[in-house]
Amino acid sequence: TDKYGFTGYGLKGGANYNIDDNHNVFANVGYFERQPDFDAVYTNHENIFNEGAVNEKVTSFELGYGFKNSVCQVNVNGYYTYWADKTITSSKYIQGTRYTANLLGVDALHMGIELDAKYYPTDRLTVTGQASIGDWKWQNDVTGVQLYDDEQNPAGDPIDVYIAGVHVGDAAQTTMSAGVDYEILKNVKIGLDYSDYANNYAQFRETDRSNA
Repeated sequence: TDKYGFTGYGLKGGANYNIDDNHNVFANVGYFERQPDFDAVYTNHENIFNEGAVNEKVTSFELGYGFKNSVCQVNVNGYYTYWADKTITSSKYIQGTRYTANLLGVDALHMGIELDAKYYPTDRLTVTGQASIGDWKWQNDVTGVQLYDDEQNPAGDPIDVYIAGVHVGDAAQTTMSAGVDYEILKNVKIGLDYSDYANNYAQFRETDRSNA
Protein backbone atom coordinates (compact mmCIF):
# COMPACT_ATOMS: atom_id res chain seq x y z
CA THR A 1 0.00 0.00 0.00
CA ASP A 2 0.97 3.63 -0.18
CA LYS A 3 2.45 5.11 2.95
CA TYR A 4 0.59 7.76 4.91
CA GLY A 5 1.88 9.78 7.83
CA PHE A 6 0.17 11.50 10.74
CA THR A 7 2.03 13.89 13.01
CA GLY A 8 1.09 13.90 16.67
CA TYR A 9 2.26 16.19 19.42
CA GLY A 10 1.49 17.24 22.97
CA LEU A 11 1.72 20.42 25.01
CA LYS A 12 1.24 20.64 28.77
CA GLY A 13 1.91 23.28 31.40
CA GLY A 14 1.13 23.80 35.04
CA ALA A 15 1.64 26.04 38.03
CA ASN A 16 1.62 25.68 41.80
CA TYR A 17 1.29 28.39 44.43
CA ASN A 18 2.13 27.81 48.10
CA ILE A 19 -0.24 29.99 50.10
CA ASP A 20 1.69 29.22 53.28
CA ASP A 21 3.44 26.22 54.85
CA ASN A 22 0.18 24.26 54.96
CA HIS A 23 -1.90 25.27 51.93
CA ASN A 24 -1.26 25.26 48.19
CA VAL A 25 -3.26 25.51 44.97
CA PHE A 26 -2.28 24.18 41.56
CA ALA A 27 -3.51 24.09 37.98
CA ASN A 28 -2.62 22.20 34.80
CA VAL A 29 -3.65 22.61 31.17
CA GLY A 30 -2.77 20.42 28.24
CA TYR A 31 -3.49 19.72 24.59
CA PHE A 32 -2.29 16.85 22.45
CA GLU A 33 -3.08 15.23 19.12
CA ARG A 34 -2.92 11.45 18.90
CA GLN A 35 -2.51 9.64 15.62
CA PRO A 36 -5.51 7.54 14.55
CA ASP A 37 -5.42 3.80 15.14
CA PHE A 38 -4.42 1.54 12.27
CA ASP A 39 -8.02 0.29 11.96
CA ALA A 40 -9.10 3.86 11.23
CA VAL A 41 -6.46 4.42 8.55
CA TYR A 42 -7.05 1.14 6.68
CA THR A 43 -10.59 0.11 7.51
CA ASN A 44 -12.16 -3.35 7.36
CA HIS A 45 -8.88 -5.21 6.64
CA GLU A 46 -8.64 -3.68 3.17
CA ASN A 47 -5.61 -1.94 1.62
CA ILE A 48 -7.63 1.18 0.94
CA PHE A 49 -6.70 4.42 2.65
CA ASN A 50 -9.48 6.09 4.64
CA GLU A 51 -9.61 9.71 3.53
CA GLY A 52 -11.60 10.60 6.65
CA ALA A 53 -8.92 9.53 9.13
CA VAL A 54 -7.71 12.41 11.30
CA ASN A 55 -5.80 12.85 14.54
CA GLU A 56 -7.66 12.48 17.81
CA LYS A 57 -7.61 15.78 19.76
CA VAL A 58 -7.53 16.03 23.55
CA THR A 59 -7.89 19.20 25.62
CA SER A 60 -7.59 18.96 29.41
CA PHE A 61 -7.81 21.24 32.44
CA GLU A 62 -7.13 20.50 36.11
CA LEU A 63 -7.52 22.66 39.21
CA GLY A 64 -6.59 21.51 42.71
CA TYR A 65 -5.95 22.31 46.35
CA GLY A 66 -3.58 20.73 48.84
CA PHE A 67 -3.20 20.78 52.62
CA LYS A 68 -0.50 19.27 54.79
CA ASN A 69 0.76 19.45 58.36
CA SER A 70 2.62 17.17 60.72
CA VAL A 71 -0.19 14.58 60.98
CA CYS A 72 -2.06 14.62 57.67
CA GLN A 73 -1.88 15.36 53.97
CA VAL A 74 -4.87 15.99 51.67
CA ASN A 75 -5.14 16.75 47.95
CA VAL A 76 -8.33 17.42 46.02
CA ASN A 77 -8.67 18.32 42.36
CA GLY A 78 -11.22 18.65 39.60
CA TYR A 79 -10.55 17.77 35.97
CA TYR A 80 -12.16 18.43 32.59
CA THR A 81 -11.01 16.57 29.47
CA TYR A 82 -12.59 16.86 26.03
CA TRP A 83 -11.57 14.10 23.58
CA ALA A 84 -12.54 14.91 19.97
CA ASP A 85 -12.43 12.77 16.81
CA LYS A 86 -11.89 9.58 18.75
CA THR A 87 -11.72 6.33 16.77
CA ILE A 88 -13.55 3.24 18.03
CA THR A 89 -13.63 -0.26 16.59
CA SER A 90 -16.65 -2.08 17.99
CA SER A 91 -17.80 -5.69 17.63
CA LYS A 92 -21.14 -7.17 18.57
CA TYR A 93 -22.95 -10.51 18.21
CA ILE A 94 -26.44 -10.17 16.77
CA GLN A 95 -28.50 -13.37 16.44
CA GLY A 96 -25.34 -15.47 16.58
CA THR A 97 -23.41 -13.53 13.94
CA ARG A 98 -20.46 -11.28 14.82
CA TYR A 99 -20.53 -7.82 13.27
CA THR A 100 -17.78 -5.19 13.31
CA ALA A 101 -17.87 -1.46 12.70
CA ASN A 102 -15.38 1.41 12.76
CA LEU A 103 -16.76 4.56 14.31
CA LEU A 104 -14.95 7.77 13.37
CA GLY A 105 -15.34 11.30 14.69
CA VAL A 106 -16.68 10.37 18.12
CA ASP A 107 -16.34 12.98 20.88
CA ALA A 108 -16.22 12.29 24.62
CA LEU A 109 -16.24 14.50 27.71
CA HIS A 110 -14.49 13.29 30.87
CA MET A 111 -14.87 15.32 34.04
CA GLY A 112 -14.77 14.57 37.74
CA ILE A 113 -13.34 15.14 41.19
CA GLU A 114 -10.45 13.26 42.84
CA LEU A 115 -9.29 13.18 46.45
CA ASP A 116 -6.43 11.45 48.22
CA ALA A 117 -5.42 11.69 51.87
CA LYS A 118 -2.91 10.35 54.38
CA TYR A 119 -3.19 10.48 58.18
CA TYR A 120 -0.41 9.67 60.63
CA PRO A 121 -1.91 9.03 64.10
CA THR A 122 1.49 7.80 65.33
CA ASP A 123 5.00 7.55 63.93
CA ARG A 124 4.34 3.93 62.96
CA LEU A 125 0.72 4.04 61.80
CA THR A 126 -0.44 5.44 58.44
CA VAL A 127 -4.07 5.65 57.31
CA THR A 128 -4.77 6.33 53.63
CA GLY A 129 -7.87 7.11 51.61
CA GLN A 130 -8.73 7.85 48.00
CA ALA A 131 -11.87 8.70 46.04
CA SER A 132 -12.50 9.51 42.39
CA ILE A 133 -15.97 10.40 41.11
CA GLY A 134 -16.21 10.86 37.36
CA ASP A 135 -18.85 11.62 34.76
CA TRP A 136 -17.66 10.46 31.33
CA LYS A 137 -20.10 10.60 28.43
CA TRP A 138 -20.12 10.44 24.66
CA GLN A 139 -21.11 13.77 23.16
CA ASN A 140 -22.46 12.97 19.71
CA ASP A 141 -24.31 10.38 17.67
CA VAL A 142 -22.56 8.77 14.70
CA THR A 143 -24.46 8.39 11.45
CA GLY A 144 -23.86 6.25 8.39
CA VAL A 145 -21.90 3.48 10.13
CA GLN A 146 -21.39 0.38 7.99
CA LEU A 147 -21.46 -3.03 9.69
CA TYR A 148 -19.32 -5.90 8.37
CA ASP A 149 -19.60 -9.62 9.04
CA ASP A 150 -16.73 -12.01 9.81
CA GLU A 151 -15.89 -12.23 6.10
CA GLN A 152 -15.64 -8.42 5.93
CA ASN A 153 -18.70 -8.21 3.71
CA PRO A 154 -21.07 -5.25 4.20
CA ALA A 155 -24.07 -6.29 6.27
CA GLY A 156 -27.06 -4.34 5.06
CA ASP A 157 -27.37 -0.60 4.86
CA PRO A 158 -25.37 1.80 7.07
CA ILE A 159 -26.86 2.46 10.49
CA ASP A 160 -26.95 5.33 12.96
CA VAL A 161 -25.37 4.80 16.39
CA TYR A 162 -27.17 6.82 19.07
CA ILE A 163 -24.61 7.30 21.82
CA ALA A 164 -24.89 11.01 22.67
CA GLY A 165 -25.28 11.22 26.46
CA VAL A 166 -24.32 7.55 26.97
CA HIS A 167 -21.60 6.86 29.55
CA VAL A 168 -18.15 5.89 28.25
CA GLY A 169 -17.54 2.22 28.99
CA ASP A 170 -14.74 -0.16 29.92
CA ALA A 171 -13.48 1.76 32.99
CA ALA A 172 -14.92 2.36 36.46
CA GLN A 173 -15.99 5.99 36.75
CA THR A 174 -16.25 5.86 40.54
CA THR A 175 -13.43 4.41 42.64
CA MET A 176 -12.76 4.52 46.36
CA SER A 177 -10.15 2.93 48.60
CA ALA A 178 -8.97 2.96 52.19
CA GLY A 179 -5.92 1.42 53.78
CA VAL A 180 -3.77 1.17 56.87
CA ASP A 181 -0.05 0.43 57.28
CA TYR A 182 1.71 -0.32 60.56
CA GLU A 183 5.48 -0.50 60.99
CA ILE A 184 6.00 -3.44 63.34
CA LEU A 185 9.81 -3.21 63.07
CA LYS A 186 12.12 -0.72 61.42
CA ASN A 187 11.55 -0.96 57.64
CA VAL A 188 9.06 -3.83 58.17
CA LYS A 189 5.38 -3.01 57.64
CA ILE A 190 2.08 -4.85 57.51
CA GLY A 191 -0.95 -3.38 55.82
CA LEU A 192 -4.54 -3.82 54.78
CA ASP A 193 -6.30 -2.16 51.82
CA TYR A 194 -9.90 -2.07 50.67
CA SER A 195 -10.97 -0.88 47.20
CA ASP A 196 -14.37 -0.32 45.62
CA TYR A 197 -15.11 0.19 41.92
CA ALA A 198 -18.48 1.34 40.59
CA ASN A 199 -20.22 2.77 37.52
CA ASN A 200 -18.32 0.57 35.07
CA TYR A 201 -20.47 0.71 31.94
CA ALA A 202 -20.53 -1.42 28.81
CA GLN A 203 -18.96 0.10 25.71
CA PHE A 204 -22.27 0.90 24.01
CA ARG A 205 -25.92 0.28 24.62
CA GLU A 206 -27.95 -1.91 22.23
CA THR A 207 -27.87 -0.55 18.68
CA ASP A 208 -30.97 -0.34 16.53
CA ARG A 209 -30.39 -2.32 13.29
CA SER A 210 -33.92 -1.90 11.92
CA ASN A 211 -32.59 -0.31 8.72
CA ALA A 212 -29.69 -2.76 8.19
